[in-house]
Parts: sequence; C-alpha cells; structure tokens
Amino acid sequence: MSLIHLVFYYEEQGLYSQALSYYKKGLDIRTTNGGDINQAQSISNVAYMHFLIGDYSLADIYWQQAKALFNTSNEKLHLQRTLQNIAQLSMAKGDHLTATRYLADVSYQLDASNKQELMINKLLYSFLNFADGALTHSLENLLNAELIAQQTDDSRALTEVYLWHGEICLRTADLRCLSTQIDLVKSTIAGSMVEQQALLNWLIFSYDVETSEILSSESVKFVENIKTANIPATTKMKILLDIQERLSLPINSPIMQLLEQIVKPVYYQAYMNLLFLKSSQDTALTALREQLIAHPKYWRNHIYYQAFDDEKAQLKQLELLQDWMLQLTEQQAKSYRELYLAR
Repeated sequence: MSLIHLVFYYEEQGLYSQALSYYKKGLDIRTTNGGDINQAQSISNVAYMHFLIGDYSLADIYWQQAKALFNTSNEKLHLQRTLQNIAQLSMAKGDHLTATRYLADVSYQLDASNKQELMINKLLYSFLNFADGALTHSLENLLNAELIAQQTDDSRALTEVYLWHGEICLRTADLRCLSTQIDLVKSTIAGSMVEQQALLNWLIFSYDVETSEILSSESVKFVENIKTANIPATTKMKILLDIQERLSLPINSPIMQLLEQIVKPVYYQAYMNLLFLKSSQDTALTALREQLIAHPKYWRNHIYYQAFDDEKAQLKQLELLQDWMLQLTEQQAKSYRELYLAR
C-alpha cells in the first residue's frame, strides 16, 4: 500500500491521529524541498485533521497559512476550498459572520464549471441557514446541492447531502421524510465511510426510538459502540447528546459522563446542548443564559429557553417557538410538539 493510500485509509477509518502524523511528515518534506503549492496542500491536510480531531485553534492557524500560500501562488481552486474549510470551521465555533463572509467570497469567484465547489458552497450555506433557524433557505440550498451532486453523479456528495437532509427531517419531526432519506443513504454509502456510516446508524436509531416501543438489537448495539467510535469530535458529540436527550437518560449516565469530558465551549452547539441537559444546576443555567445571549439566532433556542422560569425568558421562548413553527408544515408542527416539546 502506497503512502498516499495508507493516509487515505487512516482518514476514512477515522484514525485521524495516525493520518495527522503522516501528513506532518509530508509537510516536513515539502517544507524542506520548497514549493509553495505542494507545501500549502500539506498544510491544508494537517489543518483538516486537526479540525476532525477537534483542535480548532490549530486548524485555524494551519488553514490561514495555507490560504496565504494559495493566494500568493494564485491557486484559485485550492484557495476556494480553503476558504470553504475556514467557513466550516467558523460555523463550528459559532462565528457565523466570518463563515458568511468566506462563503460569499467563494460564491463571487465560482462559475458554472466549478460544480463540486458550487455543491459544497450550497451545502455549507444550508448548514449555516439551519443553525440560524432559517429553515426555508436551508432547504433551498440543500436541494440545489443535491441537484448538482446528481448532475455530476457524485455518490460521495450525494451521501453527504442525503445524510444532512435526513438530519433536517429528524430535527423537524418529519419521520416519513427521514425514512426516505435513510433509504437514499443506504443506496449510495460506501462501506469504508466510517463517519457517514455512524451518522446513518444514528438516523436509523432515532427513527427506531420514535416509531417503536422497544429498541431493536441493532439500535442497542449502536448506542454501545458509538461511545468508542473513530469519528470526528463534533459528530460524536452531536450523536451522544442526541442519544442522552432522546432517551431521557439519567444525568449521571455513562454517556453524560463522557460528554462532560469531551464537550468544550468552543463547540458552541454541543456546549449549549450540554448546558441545557445540566440546567438543573445553577452554574449550568447561568452559563446557558450567557450562551443564548452570545448566539441569539441559534435554531434550538426556543427549546433551551424552557430551562428558565422568569417571565422575560418565557416570553422570549414563545416568540422563538412561534417563529420556528411558522416554518413547519401543519403536520410537522404537530409532530414537532409531540416529539420535542412534550417530553
């Protein structure tokens, strides 16, 4: 197996630390041999591994270096992808203004020939729109991304699109839509895609929870295995938090104990969710209020404001809930109340 294939294997299997080690060795060689473009590519690879591991500060440092080198070399394609990576990193940290600026820069540079970059930009805009509670815009961008992926017959891109669509279906309590997306993912996913397989299993598990009285043996096995799965840090936190909340597990459950160890404030979505689950504790409640002020547009705030009993917070919760419900169909709104507001 060549070095390139070995690193790709490590990356696909979620062995990010091993992949990072090889990428850094490659960076050392390219730094010695010179060449801005090759060096920038290696720097970008190192940044991406730090991002997947959850080392956001290092990811940002390396990607900024890569951006400068690609800019100097006038490598437009690599520069666009680096800007998209920094946009995704900014989103993950909750810096939506920076993410919007980078995505807008890429949009300005792209034309109809840049199919893959257009698809990625649409998908990233969909992530950003949804996080900000703009469901209609999120779905519009998602469907545009799906159309481009279909036109280019890109099965990997389609898997990512279907997984994200499935997550939106789950978050909006549209179980029929969720079932459809699960079937679509199954038709495109490759066995080597460890992270994507974990996300698919999570969607299946969630569907199982909401439609069955007793969990299937596959779902029980999934809950046990996900705690040690080799998947990106943010993906693992998202899935574990959802399991903790969806199953209403005890505050001292093994999953909650693991979350206490791995969730940090920089992962703002996971951090807000964790604080909400711990909101019976005064310190967590205070920190949650600070996060709600720092991220006023986050789509789940109408749920998080339920943790407070003061009149101002209750009025804010009703206002945000109304804004969210207006974006759902009548059936989605009914199901949403049953799944997420009546627990």
